Amino acid sequence: MRPIMLLSKKQQSATLESLNILCDIFWGPDITKCSRLIKRDYFQQFEKLDAIWKHTSPGVLDNLRGFIGNFPDKASLFNFLEEVYIRIFINARTSIVPLYQSCYDNGSTQQIEPRALLMGPSAVLMQERFADKGLSLANNLNEPPDHLAIELEYLYFLLQEGWSKQDDVLILEAAAFNGDCMLPWVTVFHDRLAAESDCPFYPLVAALLVAYLKGLKNTLKMQHGDALKQR
Repeated sequence: MRPIMLLSKKQQSATLESLNILCDIFWGPDITKCSRLIKRDYFQQFEKLDAIWKHTSPGVLDNLRGFIGNFPDKASLFNFLEEVYIRIFINARTSIVPLYQSCYDNGSTQQIEPRALLMGPSAVLMQERFADKGLSLANNLNEPPDHLAIELEYLYFLLQEGWSKQDDVLILEAAAFNGDCMLPWVTVFHDRLAAESDCPFYPLVAALLVAYLKGLKNTLKMQHGDALKQR
């Protein structure tokens, strides 16, 4: 079967670099990340993609840059984002938006107890995906396999391997994982983040993530359709 190649090498690179940025952000802030985040060109790869996909909500990138521009240096940005990340995503009493797909398996947007829903069907399925690809989580990583950043890393793996090896099977799997697995629950994740009124950063990044997944879905859907016709 002829390999699928709709995106140029530069577009593939922008797709992967943008995905890596999203993954870094949802792993949580550190001083090194914030030193990169505070640079004006940090989100430029998304602008390259938006010229192709046209899915980014108007003003998202400008609003992100405007928010980051309020901080004089990387240390002040880190200190602020660290507190917000813990409050929104980690703290059992204040967390409003869990980072785990298992917490969204029923599609509910109601308040939930994150710790009670860990290692649900989505986490088990992710373990099976890793095993099928000969992958495993790092021994020092104390997170369920359906953590948002882990799923983004897995999507990165499928795309990078598929494009570098010109492997249609991996690209088709990336299409299914992106559109059928990630996009539905990440959309709910984004909707729940709308309740966060004190810090716009993570709601804006979630909007960027949804736009990214939608744009990627459309591109890979075209690739998927071509592959089906060739079989």
